[in-house]
Amino acid sequence: MNGILDLFLWRADVLDGDTFPADEVIRWPPGSLDCLVRADLIREIAPSSGLVCDQCEDACYIEPSIREDPRTGKRLGTYFCRTNEDIGRFTVNLERLRQWQVYMRGLAEAASKALGAAGGIQEIAANRLYLLGRILLKGRSHQVFLGRGLTWPDAPALLGQAKRLRASKAPIVLVPSSVPPEEAWNGEPVTVRALAEIASLSAAGLVIASAHLVEPAGGKPAAPRKMLRGWKDICTTLGLPYGERRALKLLNKTQMGPIRSLGKGKKPEVWSDALDKWWEDQEGRHRAAKEKQESAAATVSDSFLYGPKGETVIPGVSMHLRKRRKGRRKAAK
Repeated sequence: MNGILDLFLWRADVLDGDTFPADEVIRWPPGSLDCLVRADLIREIAPSSGLVCDQCEDACYIEPSIREDPRTGKRLGTYFCRTNEDIGRFTVNLERLRQWQVYMRGLAEAASKALGAAGGIQEIAANRLYLLGRILLKGRSHQVFLGRGLTWPDAPALLGQAKRLRASKAPIVLVPSSVPPEEAWNGEPVTVRALAEIASLSAAGLVIASAHLVEPAGGKPAAPRKMLRGWKDICTTLGLPYGERRALKLLNKTQMGPIRSLGKGKKPEVWSDALDKWWEDQEGRHRAAKEKQESAAATVSDSFLYGPKGETVIPGVSMHLRKRRKGRRKAAK
């Protein structure tokens, strides 16, 4: 379920991107929605007023009319298409209007519990910044905060008004996925960690590797992961021509690659470290296959004729290739 956690954490840091419509959720791996809901990381919100029409390739955004069926008492969605005369009026499945949203309070509670933080949770800025409590690391006490959207345009103002954070000594700030630049802290010593790097999801809930909260050797924060979006960035990172994106897309599909497709009209995305690891695995497989072919070719070239029947013997391979007889006649009909 960590793939869906990565998606959740990335979207939590995307401005106006924290809502998951039913048409997207239905493409998630089985059990993903239940897992996030059970962990209280997302909650269902009021249905959307519209959706993307699936009656033709135009994929227009429509807002269906909703009424009650007098025969059954159930609510129905209908829409009349004025763009394509072959479609006309049709019904809309109202389940497609359902949507879920990132629940930051739930994430804060899950992170605080995973860290065993003491002192309780305090909301500093609604739906944006939380104090998770206090933890002890290597004999030193730290206040831990959870901040969302710390790379958004209003982040400097948000951090400037966060007196509790600014007054904290040696604070640790957790973010879902996007680590703000060092200048965001105005020279203050702040340790920032992305949950996308140190968190995982188990049957019991959110798990955080607290050992990675400590400042690494050298006093410099670990380099944040980079989210690549679009085939151009992905191909450039791998050193591939953009014209090979179709082959890369096929390889990603057939080899269970990490590149995620978010649907029609949206750019694919992938974490840079996950892409690098997968690509190294593909190159390793290719080298192994090539070496195996070259080894087999070399082995065959070392073959020699042996025995009265003219059999071909291949050293290193336990098999004999019987020499084909010349002038062999076909069986008489």
